[in-house]
Amino acid sequence: MWKEIFYNYFQDEGCKIYSFKIFNKLFAQHTQGQMQRLKEKEIFFDENEFQKLISKFVEEKIKKEEDIKTKNKSHFSTSIFPTLISENEAKNFYLNLKSNRYPIEENEIYFWLFHITSGIFYRNYVFNIISSKPGKWVLFLKEFKNKALEVGLINSERGLDKDILKDYLGLKRITLEIDNLVVFYVLAFFAKIFSEENEELEELGIDDASVGILVEIVHGSKNKIYFYTKINRFIKNVFYADEEFTIDFIKTIESLITYDKNYKDLSLKFVNNLLYHLLKYQRLNGEMLYKVIDLKINSLKHQKRITSFYKIEELISKFT
Repeated sequence: MWKEIFYNYFQDEGCKIYSFKIFNKLFAQHTQGQMQRLKEKEIFFDENEFQKLISKFVEEKIKKEEDIKTKNKSHFSTSIFPTLISENEAKNFYLNLKSNRYPIEENEIYFWLFHITSGIFYRNYVFNIISSKPGKWVLFLKEFKNKALEVGLINSERGLDKDILKDYLGLKRITLEIDNLVVFYVLAFFAKIFSEENEELEELGIDDASVGILVEIVHGSKNKIYFYTKINRFIKNVFYADEEFTIDFIKTIESLITYDKNYKDLSLKFVNNLLYHLLKYQRLNGEMLYKVIDLKINSLKHQKRITSFYKIEELISKFT
């Protein structure tokens, strides 16, 4: 199933143009051998060469994992899914092949390849949604990528463009410097598109069974993946009011961030953690909110400035 979805999706020129940089990042460690050729445009955009190299990549991954299993290695190697964190970071993420006899399937490799390479990227982050209705989501991604590239809403070199996204959402500034803020703004981006195109979340398979994934491509190390459940509820609660798209919540979050260079890094860390709890539990972490507000007040005192928190009362009443 996913092999067919993967190759059909990348027969679309717009989808392939947008994803070229993602493939470059994903295959950056391939500096020798045939796989490095995927980073060459003339090879990447040649359909036969592209399919031949991807097929070879998948075959080599399967063979490598089978070799590991034959040698009685006790864990499932991260190389099969480039998004899994290392064994030293989280041993419980590994499957014991001796006891579980985990089958290494081609379909599963294509599943992950598709969801990583068809996502929306910004720098080394890629966000996508594992939909409960894959066919509908794939069709939406195809149409969206082509329209967005045509009008310059997304960029094949940079992915999300901060200035363009800021103007599209109708904001004075946006902050895309850390993982949960990236997820927050990509979901806002999708929410406005869904609203403009009259797309129902459930029709696209964005429901309680769907999962958001953020892949962080880390050069020189294993890539990381973060999972976000019930994003359908987050989108509805945060970005819609009376079924209309709203930026009020985005402006509230931005008003909490401290941009003073002496406080900014810590502020982003606190706001990132605040968003983590909102995304995961759909609730405010009171302790983290206190830290965010206290830091902002201290920053304002240091600068001898006065400002306000945008509709902070609505945020508190809605998520506590």
